[in-house]
Amino acid sequence: MSRPRRVLLVNDHLGWGNQVHGVTRLFELWARHLDPARYRASVCILRHQPRLAAVLRSAGVPVTFLGRSRYDPSTLWALLRLVRAEGIALLHVQGYGGTTFGRLAGRLAGIPVVVHFHDTTPYYPLPQRVADRLLGRLTARYLAVSETVQAWWSTRCGLNPADVLVLPNCTSLERFRAPSATEAADARRALGLESAGPVVGTVTRLFEEKGTRFLVGAMPAVLAARPDARFVIVGDGPLRDQLGSLAATLGVGERVVFTGYRDDVTRSLAAFDLFVLTSHFAEGGVPLPVLEAMAMGKPVIVTDVVEIVEDGVSGLVVPRRDSSALAEAILRLLARPEEASRLGEQGHAVARAHDVPAYVEQLQSVYDSVLA
Repeated sequence: MSRPRRVLLVNDHLGWGNQVHGVTRLFELWARHLDPARYRASVCILRHQPRLAAVLRSAGVPVTFLGRSRYDPSTLWALLRLVRAEGIALLHVQGYGGTTFGRLAGRLAGIPVVVHFHDTTPYYPLPQRVADRLLGRLTARYLAVSETVQAWWSTRCGLNPADVLVLPNCTSLERFRAPSATEAADARRALGLESAGPVVGTVTRLFEEKGTRFLVGAMPAVLAARPDARFVIVGDGPLRDQLGSLAATLGVGERVVFTGYRDDVTRSLAAFDLFVLTSHFAEGGVPLPVLEAMAMGKPVIVTDVVEIVEDGVSGLVVPRRDSSALAEAILRLLARPEEASRLGEQGHAVARAHDVPAYVEQLQSVYDSVLA
C-alpha cells in the first residue's frame, strides 16, 4: 500500500494582531479532512507568529514558522530545506511571499505548486506584480475562491480565466449548526444580553475595508424603531477605539457590545438573531463568517460584494457604504420574523452545498491532477 503524499500549505502569516484570518481557519479544515490514506498536510508560515498557531495545533496540524521578513531572500532556502526534509510532494501556496518563494522552491525541488487566490485586495505592490508575471510558468494549477477573485487575478497576472479554477470556500456543518434554545440563551447570557430583545451581530476584523462603521451608523435608526434591539461586534483591529467613540457619539454606546477577538465563533453566532456583513471590498465573494452564520440557520444581511447570497432568497443584499439601506434591511427582518426564518432556512441549504467533505474531495482531485 502506497504511503500518503505530503502537502505543504504555505502562507505569509496566520493573521493580524491577536486574531487569525480566514485562510488559517481553512488550513485547519483542509488538513483535518484530507483523506489520510491519500494526503497528509502540514503548514508553513513565512513569518514568526507562534501565538496564533493554537487553532492549528489544537487540531493536530503541524506548523513550522520560518521567521523571515517580507522580502528576505533567505526565505527561499529555508522553505526549500523544509520541503526536502519533510519529503513534500506538493506545495499549496497563498499570499505574496508564499506564492513567490513557494513557486521558486517548487521549481528547485522539482515538485508541483498550486497557487490559491483568496481575495481582491487593492494592495498589489510592484514587486509582486513582477513576480506573478515571471513565475506563471512555474504554476501547476491556479485556484480562486469566487468568480470575482478569478477575474481580478486573471487580469492582474495576465492569465486566461479558464485556467483559474473557482473553488468556493467551505465550512463545517458539524461544527456550525443551529443552536438549541438553551445554547442560544447561554450565549446571550455570556454577553450580558439575557434580557435583551433581538440581537444583531457581526464577526469581522475591525479594519476600514470591513465597513463596520456603517453598521454602527445604522444603529440609531434601528434603535429608534426597535429600542429593545442590541448589537454585538465580534473581532478586533486598529479601528476598535474609533468605532467605540463613534457609537458613543451617536448615543448608542450602551446598546452595542464589542467583544474583541474570540476563538469560539459558534458561541457568538448562537446569540445572534441576525448576522450582518458590511465589507465594501470583494474579499472573496464567499466570506467564511457569512457561510458559518448560514450554516447555523441565521438570516444574513450582506453588502453587494458577497456572491454567495441571493437577495431575497438566501438573505438580503444592500449597497456597500450605505447605513440607511442597512438599517432598513435590519428593521425589515426584525418586523417580519417569518421572512427572517425563511431566509435562514434557505441560507442553511446554501451552506450545505459548501460543507467541508465535498470541498475537500474537489481539492484532492486538484492534487491528484497535478501529481499524476
